[in-house]
Amino acid sequence: MESFVRKPRVLVSSCLEFESCRYDGLTISAPFVRRLMDLVEFIQVCPEVEIGLGVPRESIRLVADGRSGELSLVQPATGRDVTDDMNSFSSRFLGELRDQRPIDGAILKSRSPSCGIHDTKLYVRTRSGAAIRKGKSPGLFGRALISDLPGVPLTHEGRLLNLALREHWLTAVFTLADFRRIREECMQRGRMGPLVDFQASCKLLLLACGRTHLRRLGRIVANHDREALDSVLEAYADGLRGAFARKPRSGAVIDVLFHSLGYFKKLLPPEEKALFLDRLQDYRDHKVPLSACTTLIRSWAIRFSTDYLLQQRFFAPYP
Repeated sequence: MESFVRKPRVLVSSCLEFESCRYDGLTISAPFVRRLMDLVEFIQVCPEVEIGLGVPRESIRLVADGRSGELSLVQPATGRDVTDDMNSFSSRFLGELRDQRPIDGAILKSRSPSCGIHDTKLYVRTRSGAAIRKGKSPGLFGRALISDLPGVPLTHEGRLLNLALREHWLTAVFTLADFRRIREECMQRGRMGPLVDFQASCKLLLLACGRTHLRRLGRIVANHDREALDSVLEAYADGLRGAFARKPRSGAVIDVLFHSLGYFKKLLPPEEKALFLDRLQDYRDHKVPLSACTTLIRSWAIRFSTDYLLQQRFFAPYP
């Protein structure tokens, strides 16, 4: 498989390693974000600073109306309501990303009233005007991103500490970034060739995501209805994002690994097969990441010049 020639474009909360813009004036330590700095093109954003809240600043709170459920972003200490400001900024900023600098993924600050993606503290305003804690929700900016840029691989700094979730996010982000390059090549050449090759290299990766995704994307590439090239590419982009919407089931991944092991069943000594099966059991038991298994398969593919497997992104989906 060819080397990665395009850096993914990733939206990141500025307080994660970049700027001292948290409400208390601090920068949040996020070691994995720091490790990614040479591998991705980061686009920084701090929605709260962008709408004019200073650093440091009084904290803000996500509040739902007890009757309508309508969300507001308020600053309890000052009584300031910044809902309209945040919604306006989100619409403008995300629209520019969509039209001018499409992103391949995002890392937003967890539990933030603006950037949170699912775990922001939610308060409900009662009839008396008091706000009581009740559940969790995406922050206002995070909610807008999910709505305006559907399918973008989205995570927060806490989820990146989980090896399985991290591997899935990296796989999605680097694959989508490479597809952006393939899409441009197709449009420049006016033909489907690069997409056909890309789909072939993704076969095992998509099979691990689910046969439904593999079949759907295969039909799009086959283009039996003779759709226009730009329509095919748009449909493929939607399908590819859909394939990565959830982390693959371990059973489907293990099936792909066993299928790949079959290429070497007459070539490997029993000791190496046993080592692989031990690693496979460790993966099944959530003791090791997927890369503990795919690295072994890839090493055998290199040793025995198994070109088909070497061309499969499943075994090297990111640097």
